[in-house]
Amino acid sequence: KIRDALVHNLLDNYTTSMRPVENEDESVNVTLSLMVRLVDELNEESQTMTSRFVLYKEWVDTNLKWNPEEHGNIGGLVVDVDQIWTPQISIVNSKVSVIAESSVFQTPVVTSNGSVLWAHEMQVQTSCWINLNFFPYETHFCAIILEPSELMNINQVNER
Repeated sequence: KIRDALVHNLLDNYTTSMRPVENEDESVNVTLSLMVRLVDELNEESQTMTSRFVLYKEWVDTNLKWNPEEHGNIGGLVVDVDQIWTPQISIVNSKVSVIAESSVFQTPVVTSNGSVLWAHEMQVQTSCWINLNFFPYETHFCAIILEPSELMNINQVNER
């Protein structure tokens, strides 16, 4: 019951479309990490790489802070991704991108200081530059380029 009361206290008047800042001219600092789990395919002809990775996003939501001592010493919560603001990050050089629906990484974890960690698994096909001139010692350059989506002003979200 204490956990339910805390969730209601935090989320009942929460607006998911509002960036979690105290002043509108502030940016939300978002730390991004990427862990490649598998390279499914490297296609020299189409100059593409299909890979699976986990994208970790971490930020502070000023609206999701609480004092654990006042809430049964609860230090963290798991929330549904559609209940809170989340940074919309695009993969610039993606040809095809799919979020893995069966991923165990889909739910964000919020701690009492407002820190949010959200990780989700993705499968992405990205453009590559492949130089076959020196086969079998060819060069492959395959980058995964991330940036805030076009719906967000670059000044509203800082990537680290």
